[in-house]
Amino acid sequence: MILISGQMLLADYAARHTSFTIDKFFMKTGFDCNDVLKRCTIGGRILDCCANAKPILTNFGKCYILGLQNNAEKWIHRQKESGLNAGIQIILDAQLDEQFVLDFEKGNRSRLLINDYERGFRYFLQKTGTIPNFIGGGFSVSPDTITYTSIRPNRDLILSRNSMVSCWNEYPSEYEMDELDEANDRPYSMANCQSVCKAKHFVEKCRCTPAIHNVASSFPECTPLETYQCIHQLLSNNQSNPPHIEPDCSQCKPDCFSLANQASNSYGNGLSNGALYWLNENNPNWSVDYMRKNFGMINIFFSK
Repeated sequence: MILISGQMLLADYAARHTSFTIDKFFMKTGFDCNDVLKRCTIGGRILDCCANAKPILTNFGKCYILGLQNNAEKWIHRQKESGLNAGIQIILDAQLDEQFVLDFEKGNRSRLLINDYERGFRYFLQKTGTIPNFIGGGFSVSPDTITYTSIRPNRDLILSRNSMVSCWNEYPSEYEMDELDEANDRPYSMANCQSVCKAKHFVEKCRCTPAIHNVASSFPECTPLETYQCIHQLLSNNQSNPPHIEPDCSQCKPDCFSLANQASNSYGNGLSNGALYWLNENNPNWSVDYMRKNFGMINIFFSK
């Protein structure tokens, strides 16, 4: 009933606002960069976070990619020496007072997605053009928590097209260029290719694709009700055990070149009094009580 009533409300709103799209809604209602990225430093040197950040829509909602390689300042491009003090530090504001609460007391007991159980942020370490939510679980930072992410470059994996393991650097020829959205920083990778493959599969079967696969933002996107109906239809028509409703996407080959980084995390609980009062002196709008409830800190550095 919730999906049906939600679909009716969406249809009514879209009829009165003809330019409305789900993507535009999330991008407009999501936090602006300056709302969440409060302070960045590299090796202790202050950096304008948002001048180097680009908004992107993922299955987590509106996120930001911090692309330091595009900055004209050369000192930003790489860590000069190993260790925590030479890495990047980011202070984030969770803005918990802006969160809304589902009203379970009135019978709204819809299931929560896994990422709805957590306060704070998730962050991913990725190469340019990679889809954040397809590269792994990422790391978490909650309010009044400090994370330390130590990175160690592991290996470069270089494959030849003539090797026993077939690899590729281009999308399959049957994919149209407007489906790939390469102008939107989506160069070839196996994960990017598989997302397009799955989106095309669902569009063929259900005339729309679930949002999680619409990475190129060029396919008709299913509403929550349409997603449910599509998956229910595919499961009903599937005789395999266990049921399998996604394509194998065998045409998407591994990347011919990939860099594997090994990352480990450690956590600290609570910003120190000294840090809180120092930050408050630098910005009186950040009260100590507010920072304790909302601020988290990320430290990312190469260990060697």
